[in-house]
Amino acid sequence: MGRQLLGVDQLGELDKASAAACAMASWRASWKVLTQTLCVLERDGLVRREIYPVFPPRVEYELTELGQNLTGLLSQIRSWAEEHAPDIKDARARASANHQVDMAMLP
Repeated sequence: MGRQLLGVDQLGELDKASAAACAMASWRASWKVLTQTLCVLERDGLVRREIYPVFPPRVEYELTELGQNLTGLLSQIRSWAEEHAPDIKDARARASANHQVDMAMLP
């Protein structure tokens, strides 16, 4: 049997399937990180989780009093980040231009 050659139409379908597979893998990874983060926040007493015995499963999260105490601080951090975003962007551009840091390794 030898290898099978793909036609132009088949390559297009392969690209669509690859894109869909990549999107699904990304979604799964994001969902996993979100789930892990919520578990840590619940363990630390910052959020409360309520599970409803329905199908499909339904889960709701809410901030506890301890979690609500953080909202002011988080708002300040967000304001700082928004104010300094141009400075951070410039620093990243300089680092990239100087090849001092492999930007692909940074978040």
